[in-house]
Amino acid sequence: MPKLKHLTIISVVAALLLLLGACSAGEETAAPAAPKPAAAKQPQKPASAQPAAAAAPAAPAATAVAASAPAKAAAPAKTGGILTVRRDGDINNLDAHRSTSLQDVPFMQLIVEGLTRIETPEEGGNIVGMLAESWEASDTTIVWNLQKGVTFHDGTPFNAAAVKFNIDRAKDPEMKSIQADYLSGVSSVDVIDDLTVRFNTTGPNAFLLRNMADRAGYINSPTAVGKASLSEYARHAVGTHAFKFKKWVSDSHMDFEKNPSYWQPGLPALDGIRIRIIVDDAVAMAAMRAGEIDVMPISATQYDLLDGAKGIVVSESTCQCTSSLHMNRSILPTSNLKVRQAISFAIDREALVKTLYNGHATVIYGPVAPGFAWVFRPDYKPYAYNPEKAKELMIEAGFKDGFTYGPIYSCGTSQINRQRAAAYQQMLAKVNITLDAPLSQCSVGSPRYQIEHKGGGYITGYGNHTDPEIPMRQRYYPGSRKNVGQTVFPNYADTLDTALAEYDQVKRAKLIQNAEDILVDNAATVWTVSKNITNAWRDHVKGYIPHASNFDNMRGVSLDK
Repeated sequence: MPKLKHLTIISVVAALLLLLGACSAGEETAAPAAPKPAAAKQPQKPASAQPAAAAAPAAPAATAVAASAPAKAAAPAKTGGILTVRRDGDINNLDAHRSTSLQDVPFMQLIVEGLTRIETPEEGGNIVGMLAESWEASDTTIVWNLQKGVTFHDGTPFNAAAVKFNIDRAKDPEMKSIQADYLSGVSSVDVIDDLTVRFNTTGPNAFLLRNMADRAGYINSPTAVGKASLSEYARHAVGTHAFKFKKWVSDSHMDFEKNPSYWQPGLPALDGIRIRIIVDDAVAMAAMRAGEIDVMPISATQYDLLDGAKGIVVSESTCQCTSSLHMNRSILPTSNLKVRQAISFAIDREALVKTLYNGHATVIYGPVAPGFAWVFRPDYKPYAYNPEKAKELMIEAGFKDGFTYGPIYSCGTSQINRQRAAAYQQMLAKVNITLDAPLSQCSVGSPRYQIEHKGGGYITGYGNHTDPEIPMRQRYYPGSRKNVGQTVFPNYADTLDTALAEYDQVKRAKLIQNAEDILVDNAATVWTVSKNITNAWRDHVKGYIPHASNFDNMRGVSLDK
């Protein structure tokens, strides 16, 4: 049977885990667990559904216009059937605005859509319209022109008032939504007419275009939200997407059925999707081989086992995630730049890829992950493995005889974290550094290092984000809570701020690279590898293209059996 093996460089991101093959949350990100559903009623629907009477703001000095409508996928040759997908854990929440975990996204994104969408690499990797047909962005506003004839699953019309309701809801302090952070650049929302809505912004903000493709921009039915309590809506979200929520059996499966009134003609192809919760990898592998599972994410080891198996397709693509050894820059010895540079030269990244990931990872030397193809520089290797250089820097720093470095905390005690710690210990020992890495659960290590700023370092990673700037701001921007030691790198903040205000992607990429250079020159962190995304599916599944930005296009997937 045919086999597909491809290494694609995934482009611009959207927040967080890939539907069917993203970097594991426990491995690449420290997303907090979703809270227990509350019994309280939703905040009252804002009384702002009427078009704004105020005049539009003065014409801005410059604008960036996106006029292309979202590409309509061609209707597949075959329709019908139920696609069975495996996930390794259940979730607590389908309400995008209350989501605190990347684990929620693969489920809720089948139901709700955003104003924008991130294209696959095959499509070009750009930000295109979804529920928004086009938009015009300026220094003070983003004006969205919405799709016509779209309805929510409950029959409620999709319009500008619905967009305003959702943005206001996500920003409502009563919601206590972490998604509000991604909307901080929106000062207010005005309904211009039924299909035109204006975001008044605090300044130019390239984040917002990308964030409208993620949970902060997911549009829920105002009617359904108003009728349900928070806990009820968390179990039964209502959107406009190609599939409707049908049934949820906790720790077993979640069912979605076809939306017969979907606004893109001829789609979806499937009658429905079932997501099965299978925690045990061995059980999931047996189910895949037996034909009980159609699609599932796989580990590097599973990839090698399934590669060449009859009737199974395997796929590999780069990830918008990073693994790293963070160093506390506020205490000795890692407050010394030469020491930090020595540690970075001492890490053999190529060996990590080979031994820890069976070759299914990409070497990195900075915070930009390879999944951001529009920014990532494959030939960027400022700290190629050089233990002799590391020893020279140790001598120059006054540590000829070495030192003990730690304690090094971690986000979890998973096998991969244990392997990383052991590898770092072996490599640093060659340059007379004894690494004290006791490891810890995320609930201990994350606040101890990232909040209390204790310990010598932190072994962790970052999962998929809507933009490469996000982790660069969260960990290194002056005043950021996760900027351990509150290091101020000259010109760094100004460079990032200029990038944030730049809507031209080519110009913005160069600015982000300049900011990356500043971090790398200062050895702010030891960035090591980006785990590639590996997936498997039965060969009767047609039209499935994994996407590292969370937005697998399940609308056009079909079953040929």
